[in-house]
Amino acid sequence: MNAKVRFALLFACDQLISAVWVAPLVVLFWRGIWDLLDAHFIPEHPAASAWSTLVEHFKRWQIVQYSVAWILLCHFYSYIGAVLSVCHWRGVWEVLDIYTGTGPAGYAVSLVVGQVILWLLRSSKCASAPPQILFADIGRDIFETPSRFGFQLDNNRMAYIGDHVFTSVVPSTAAVCVWRGFWGLADLYFHPESFKESAMLSLIIGYCVYALCMPLQACCNLLFREMIKLRSPTLSRIILEDFIILIGNFGAIHVWRGVRMGLNLVLLPNNVNASLLVGHFCSFILLSFTLTSDSVQARGFSLTGALSKEGCLFENQFLRMFFSAPSDPQYSSVRQAEHETRPKLSRKIVKYRNAIVKLSLDEEDDRQGLVPAESSEA
Repeated sequence: MNAKVRFALLFACDQLISAVWVAPLVVLFWRGIWDLLDAHFIPEHPAASAWSTLVEHFKRWQIVQYSVAWILLCHFYSYIGAVLSVCHWRGVWEVLDIYTGTGPAGYAVSLVVGQVILWLLRSSKCASAPPQILFADIGRDIFETPSRFGFQLDNNRMAYIGDHVFTSVVPSTAAVCVWRGFWGLADLYFHPESFKESAMLSLIIGYCVYALCMPLQACCNLLFREMIKLRSPTLSRIILEDFIILIGNFGAIHVWRGVRMGLNLVLLPNNVNASLLVGHFCSFILLSFTLTSDSVQARGFSLTGALSKEGCLFENQFLRMFFSAPSDPQYSSVRQAEHETRPKLSRKIVKYRNAIVKLSLDEEDDRQGLVPAESSEA
């Protein structure tokens, strides 16, 4: 099969997997922990509850990667990171509701201010979520924590810490503002008198926008690559990618809103706690079995306009990670970008893990008598 045709088929399949499998399950996971906090974490004092959960969602520190139960450790790590992400998002959201109100003006200001901050920091991708993005549990360093300025721990410890704190606080909080703005305005104007109709409208809008983005991102990618060939100003590429990301974010937000409201209607509606707990844990288990549990986290930072061949393409690779070949479009650029953005400390840990594995294999060979001839003679 022609490389371009294979890539196009894999690209389309990845979009469908992200839209019909990963996104609903991630929403189910977030809905569970978010609503459980609403119901049981200081419910009589909303302000205290919001401020208590508005804690730094503890950046994922580098963890030694030669654990015996490596896969379980990765899933546990993703789960803890996701819970902390939900706490951060819920805290910011509730604090804004309390202190800025839930009227049209408050939502509009939240949306505009948050989006402007994301544009200024070239961090529009921080507001992206499934189905717009998909993080597989393989093919990348699960403990990777990209930051805005890319300081490395080896070079400057304080700059590294400050960089990660800044990335966690400013772009992530701005992303919450954008989501709150779009979501709140939909609550006010999408059939507020009918919960069911409002959910259906968001679901239709969200998936229609996402379907539109499938060919649109391909067209924008061609234009993006042509801009690179013509050596167009970087600003033009940033504006183009910000455009497609904004449309994708709008669609993703409405997919989440529609799915979440729909779950409230159909998933054990007469037993709220059971609905939340079952949805929360079952969704994570299903995502883990399909190697997509890392998608539940709000993770890291990706600079707008920084990529080359994959500019304007949504970061939802899954099948492409298994079946792409070196001759496929975007293959080498994706692998190179993953390597270049991986923290140095993480690469050292990977080498250390590989050395441990090699040593254990050598010991196993020795026990089985599979030693070199010269060693046996000695």
